[in-house]
Amino acid sequence: MHFFDVLMMATSPITVCAVCEGQSITQEAVKWCPDCDEAYCSNCLKHHAIAKATREHLVIAIEHYRELPPFIFEMTMECGLHRARYQLYCTKHECPCCIKCIDSEHKKCEDLLPLEDVVSGSKSSAALDDLQQRLGDLKQYFKNVIIEKEENSTEITNTYKKLENEIRQFRIKLNKLLDELEADLLKSLSDLEKEMKKL
Repeated sequence: MHFFDVLMMATSPITVCAVCEGQSITQEAVKWCPDCDEAYCSNCLKHHAIAKATREHLVIAIEHYRELPPFIFEMTMECGLHRARYQLYCTKHECPCCIKCIDSEHKKCEDLLPLEDVVSGSKSSAALDDLQQRLGDLKQYFKNVIIEKEENSTEITNTYKKLENEIRQFRIKLNKLLDELEADLLKSLSDLEKEMKKL
């Protein structure tokens, strides 16, 4: 693998920063915030990290976000209908709901529980089996990521050594060529000097 091949490997589709995009600016994102469900560039990430409302949010690198299993993208903590955070759980319909859902979809539902209570008391529910399956998938995914990163690390080390050797060989050839050019030039000057002295 040559130096330019290594550079070409780095090219991939970009994820745009949500804050910049809202200002009609196309800026590549470097981190993803699962709480905000948005991507951030390095500049906007600084504000995200110090703002009172978001400073406790944990972010992940965009390249790791892209590698997450598909079911992760299906999960959301926000009501798609009202764009508000889920706060309650309707046991009748077996679904989470936001405050606005009560007026529109769950007026007659009596068993609305705080979502936090449902999550903390879900050890005996069928949802636990699904959650365990998903956690198993995540565990396998991260195991695969670790193996892949180790392989990549070895490949990077080998590529570095190969490039280092190629550069060293190129320098040796370049030095040899410069030495030859220098010798030819000095010989030409010497010959010219002798010719000039004969005149």
